[in-house]
Parts: sequence; C-alpha cells; structure tokens
Amino acid sequence: MNQLLFALLFLLQGIPVQPTQSGTITGVLRNADGKPAPGVRVTAIPQTQFATDAVDAATLSSIAETDEQGRYSLENIPPGRYYIAAGRLDLQTYYPGTQAMNAALPVRIEPGAKVQGVDFVLLATSAGRAVTGFGDAFNPGFVVPFTIAIEGGGKLPVSGNGKPTTVRLTSAGGTFLSGTNSASLIAGITLPPGSGDYRITVEGLPNGYSVKSLAYGGTLITDSVLRITTAAPVNAGNVLPIPIRAASGPPQTQLLSIVLNYTAPTPKTGATIRGTLPVNSRVLYLSGAPGAVFDDGTFEFRNVPRGRHVIMTADNPPSTPGLGASIIVGASDVDNVEVVSIPVIPANVRTLTVPGPAGSRTPGPVPLASLRGRILDEETGMPVTAGTVFIVGDTWAQFDLTGTGNGRFEFLKLLPGNYELEVQGAGYPTFRRAVVIEEQDIDLDLKAG
Repeated sequence: MNQLLFALLFLLQGIPVQPTQSGTITGVLRNADGKPAPGVRVTAIPQTQFATDAVDAATLSSIAETDEQGRYSLENIPPGRYYIAAGRLDLQTYYPGTQAMNAALPVRIEPGAKVQGVDFVLLATSAGRAVTGFGDAFNPGFVVPFTIAIEGGGKLPVSGNGKPTTVRLTSAGGTFLSGTNSASLIAGITLPPGSGDYRITVEGLPNGYSVKSLAYGGTLITDSVLRITTAAPVNAGNVLPIPIRAASGPPQTQLLSIVLNYTAPTPKTGATIRGTLPVNSRVLYLSGAPGAVFDDGTFEFRNVPRGRHVIMTADNPPSTPGLGASIIVGASDVDNVEVVSIPVIPANVRTLTVPGPAGSRTPGPVPLASLRGRILDEETGMPVTAGTVFIVGDTWAQFDLTGTGNGRFEFLKLLPGNYELEVQGAGYPTFRRAVVIEEQDIDLDLKAG
C-alpha cells in the first residue's frame, strides 16, 4: 500500500454515527472556464482549529469524486460544521472558492439533513493529484521553511482577533498558508513548482503584535515579497532549499526569518483575564469577543468589563471536544483560569453579548452546571429504555438510552447558554425542547409519544 493510500485510509477513520443521523452534501464543481470538472476528488473536512491543508485536519468525514457533469455527492456525514474541499490534497480549493481554509465558508449539517447546491469553481492550482517524490507523498514542489521570533517580551501567539495565527504567501497562482509553530522549531509552507513572487503576510496576530522584519538568510526583505526563481529538487529532510533572487549577490538557501514586535496595548479600560487550556491551538472567545492564545498553552483577554462571562472555543470539529469556562469578573485582574473540556458548546459563540449580572458572587471561575432527566412514555409513564438524546448548540453531544433501564440521561459540565434537546426514542416520534442553562443543575422529565 503506497503512502498516499495509507494516509487516506487513516484520515477516513471518523467517529461512527447512526445512519439516521448522517447527512448528505451535493453540488457541482466547475473549472474556471465554467465547464464541469469531472474526476476530481471532493471531501468534507470537519471545521478544525488549524488553517492548513487537508492532511492536517482531524478527519476526512466523507470523500467522493465528481462525475462527467462535475456533480458530487458526499454521504454519511455526521452532524457538525464542515469545509468542502476539491482537488489535490496538498493544494485544495475550499468552498466557495479559496485555497485558504480560514477564508472558507463552513457548511452546517443537521441530523439527517440533505444540503444541496454547494457549487463552486476549482482553482487551476488545485487540478490533478498530489505528486509523489522528494520523500513526501503530499509535496508537489518544495517547502519554504521559516522561523518566528518575538521581540518586546511577548509570547508566540497561536491565535488572535478570532483567527489562527498564520503565515500567508500570496501570488497570482493562489494563497498558501501554514500555522505558526514553536519559536524554537522550523515550520514550512508548501508551494507549487516554478518561479514566482509571493507577498508575505502574518494574520491572526493579537493586539499589540506587529511584523517588525522579514529576511531570507542574511538578506532583508524590505517590500514583503519573496521572489522565487528556481526550485532545485534537492532533498534535505523533506525541506528543500530554495534559491531566492536577492537584491544583490548569489542565490541563497537559508530560512525565511520572521520577527514580530510586541508592545503591551494601552490604555487599560477593564480587567485582564489569564489562564490555561489543555490544547493550545484553538481560538477562544469571551462573551463573543476574541482573545489571544499562545503556544505555551496560556490565553489572555484584555479590557474585560464587570459581570458574568462565558469563555469558549469557536473551532470545534465533531471529533474534538469543545473547551470552556464560566467566570465572574470584578474590578481586578483574574489569573489562573482553567478552560476545561466540555461536551457541547452553546449556540452563537461569536455573537457579542452583554455580561450577565455578577451579583454578590466572588470574582473568579464559576462551577459548570449539569443537565439530567428521564424520558418517559406519555401514556404509561414508563421509562423509554432505547434511543438517543442529543443536546445541540453550536456543537452537539449525545447520550445513549439503550441499556440504562430507567430512561435517564445526563450531560455534565455545561456552559451557561441556549441549547436544544432532541429525543429520538426507539418507536417514538422525534421531538425537540429548548433549554436555557444558567448556573444551577437541571433535572427534567420529558414525555415521548
């Protein structure tokens, strides 16, 4: 089995889903000339925390190939949010027509939904298959290796202002991205073969961060443009040295060095909230306002007003638990807030909300509530002992009633917010009920029938 086939088999190992819960996405893929694009791979990729290519995503939840009319059908997709991507795995085109994952438009799949009309145009650089060679089955050309350093006492950011921190190289042929890595490690951006000029930008920087300098080897890049003249196929641990046309002197084959400058934002108009999270590569929001996440697993929110706030992640693929915390903010800064794994994220993560009342409670983290209940037959009052209870917000989670014997369900560690319960009792009509979670545990009896 070759390396590419092995990788695809690995990526397609998703979470099992009940057949009645899976959804379908259909559409038409066309080339730039408006003609159908036949024989092109199309995939549904869970919305992830990384703005990188498809091989970095947690799973490919469905895969298909377009027919002679460019039509495709992605089936058996678990409920959640997905990017739809087409073409070569290393240089995909994401719906509605971009090679930047963080600029793509996610498609939401509800249980059993059939989403039609997801039509888009395949970019020219996405045509064909990933080219094997140079020791990397997904590398069609070469990699621009880069490092990032911080001056001014700041930490290396992983996300800021609601976006993953990414290095972008843009040319007439498309946009190429790579997530930032530890400042002590080498990261890289895969480019297609051939010469070209690429404008360098760094996106998703928190407030107070800016690009101070760019250099390739010993040559300062003053116009933010990386000029590639050739791509010699010299294998160096899958990172290929790239001759670059410098302003003067011979071609160089060194790292692209990016230096960021940090200056603490002023003035301060509210409290600063700091803490840790178990996975550093996430985008965090506090009451709908984005914060900064750093590569050492810490986060920070500045200028936070008094009141009760909810902290949660916005990039939550179905196979990855959400992260969150509830907190009371007063006049002083709050440190050592721990963001924990939670089963489901409430709706409207990115909607800016007014903080709730703090009352007389002490500033700091607030314990998360639990939702428990029973599913009972409407006529007999007996427990429903087979079926599934779903809790749905911006993400979803499920509880299997089969084998409980008493019809009871529970969801622990829920953030304050709006949810819906969907009950699918075996032999009963499916029904939904809206639930608002505050700070107190809730126990419900729900009637099926």
